[in-house]
Amino acid sequence: VQPSHLMTDWRAADRVWGDRARRAFALRSMEAAGFTLALGSDAPVEPPDPREGLFAAVARRDRAGEPGDGWRPDESLSMVRAWAGYTTGAARAAGDPRQGRLAAGAFADLVAWDGDPLAAGAGGVLGMRPMMTMVEGEVVWSA
Repeated sequence: VQPSHLMTDWRAADRVWGDRARRAFALRSMEAAGFTLALGSDAPVEPPDPREGLFAAVARRDRAGEPGDGWRPDESLSMVRAWAGYTTGAARAAGDPRQGRLAAGAFADLVAWDGDPLAAGAGGVLGMRPMMTMVEGEVVWSA
């Protein structure tokens, strides 16, 4: 699932799909039904930045803060659950135990930000700045 689409698609979904839109981006319902949430982007259609998807999965709003209470907020995830969807859930769906965690023998493909997304929550995650990127344990970019 690409939660960042919610940020750009919620208005059109309501307008075009009507009541069927309640099934779109039903993250909490999918998780409650036992789905492994494998979250990601849909680059280049949506930005590959995982902060966008984390924000969308938790806040269920667009960058302008609309709708104010979130679009279908009963389907929002906690930041912990959204984070799991971008890490261990995506790795589980890919079928490779070397992905999605920091441990000896893991790939160590990661971005380090200047804040803790679990502490920042939806309101702060978009403002975090990347400080370093690693691919297979090697630093490929740093601020």
